[in-house]
Amino acid sequence: MNLSRASSRQEPDRSFRSYNKKGATTNSSLLLKQLHGNSAEATTSSNLSKYLAIQLKSELNSLNSKVQIQLRNKEVDKKRAYLTLEELKQLSDDNNTYKAVGRTFILEPKPFFMEEQEKRLKDSEDAIASLQASGVQIIEGLHPWMIVIL
Repeated sequence: MNLSRASSRQEPDRSFRSYNKKGATTNSSLLLKQLHGNSAEATTSSNLSKYLAIQLKSELNSLNSKVQIQLRNKEVDKKRAYLTLEELKQLSDDNNTYKAVGRTFILEPKPFFMEEQEKRLKDSEDAIASLQASGVQIIEGLHPWMIVIL
């Protein structure tokens, strides 16, 4: 019986692993030691849960702010399309309408321009609805105990 084989067998690492932005794994105890120094309290599970809660909260805030920015941009697009449509409705059909493309203006027939603005308005409304739903899904996707921590 070869004892050297049995003694050289390593025990698997059972500590929690997280992933950094580059996709590399980092040991949670190393993260906690960086956060709290080399003290003995850095390895306790309560500190790990606090650290993970803070990390989760920051990621949630980041996602929420990105959704809010996209939502504001779509609301601006919707309002611009709505106001353009209102102004176009006041014009007669024989008026010339021009579309701004970069530094130039292109002559467009009024019905074509109105269809384009209606499509832009509808697309903005659909995007706003989906962004609002995704914001709700971010919150609902969390476990109830995570919401209590946050």
